[in-house]
Amino acid sequence: QILDNNNNSTGGDDQAIARKREEQFNKSPWMIPTTNECWWFSSQEKAICDGQGRITTLSLDGMELKGSFPTEIGFLTMLQHISLPNNHIGGSMPSELGNLKHLETLHMSFNNITGAIPTTFGHLTMLQSLQLQHNHISQGLPLQLGNLEALKEFKANHNKLEGSIPVEFFS
Repeated sequence: QILDNNNNSTGGDDQAIARKREEQFNKSPWMIPTTNECWWFSSQEKAICDGQGRITTLSLDGMELKGSFPTEIGFLTMLQHISLPNNHIGGSMPSELGNLKHLETLHMSFNNITGAIPTTFGHLTMLQSLQLQHNHISQGLPLQLGNLEALKEFKANHNKLEGSIPVEFFS
């Protein structure tokens, strides 16, 4: 039985596909009670965790991720670096990203992100690099981005942004 990247069958019956998926799922480290996200992601070199088992870096570049950005990202309060470019992430950016007080880099370019940049991004005072280019982000830049005194790199080209750059960016 062969499945393509979208889990579409290229032959065989549906029961064989279901059995194969169940076998793969049961072998997943997610099914081991003592396994945590740090072990699973770091074993695949997709995350870095601190000594207390909290994710500080999440790097899922080009993983063909689909769907919307989960609001639960706001619970990973020790995150310093998020890198999710070259995926198929859609929908709007959750305001919960503003809870990540230690965040230094947020790279989400080349996705299908829509809507406005959340005003809560103004809480990300440690943010040094924000890359949002090649998405479908609309509306204007929120004035709250002027609070990002540590910001050294901001890329938002190839979006649907409107208006001018707020003067708060230059203070």
